[in-house]
Amino acid sequence: MNVLGIDYSLNGTGLALYDGKDITMKKVFTTTKKDEDNNPENFIFVPKTKETMVKIDTVAEIIVEHAKQADYVLMEDHIGRYYNWMDGYGIIKHLLRKEGIPYIMASPTMIKKYAGNGKADKNMMSFFLKNDYGFDFDYLGKLANNIVDATWMAIMGYKYYQIHVENNKVYDTPARTKILKTLADKEKKRG
Repeated sequence: MNVLGIDYSLNGTGLALYDGKDITMKKVFTTTKKDEDNNPENFIFVPKTKETMVKIDTVAEIIVEHAKQADYVLMEDHIGRYYNWMDGYGIIKHLLRKEGIPYIMASPTMIKKYAGNGKADKNMMSFFLKNDYGFDFDYLGKLANNIVDATWMAIMGYKYYQIHVENNKVYDTPARTKILKTLADKEKKRG
């Protein structure tokens, strides 16, 4: 089973595909980065455009192409009043439903709590990932921000799928199990 974690952003979306053991990650850029030659296998560069809806559509299509490799998707729930950002989420959700790819959305705080601290910053999230799972993205520097979050989403989605979709009796820490139960309850209400 593969779960895709999506940390959506208009400028640098993080994608992480987790199979219960290994991570395959990508970062989709819609702006030119100085060091785009450093890790081309981890980066996807979208031609720069000032037209926001073209950018949103292009990134959404790339996300869904990667989601086709997954059995399940977990992405960060949209927050705030960033209308273009929310438009992007709507397009992504529409395309996932159209492709028949099941997904779930978790709040940023819920993802941080699952990682180990509901107020964790990017450095803490990276530390927890390295400490708990051995995934080290430090070599990417600041470019790893969305990838670290997407990786946590993929791991969280993988455990959620095992426990609440497949109904398997798998182990997770008591705190993480409680967070997954909260997420399951939220999904039941959403219907």
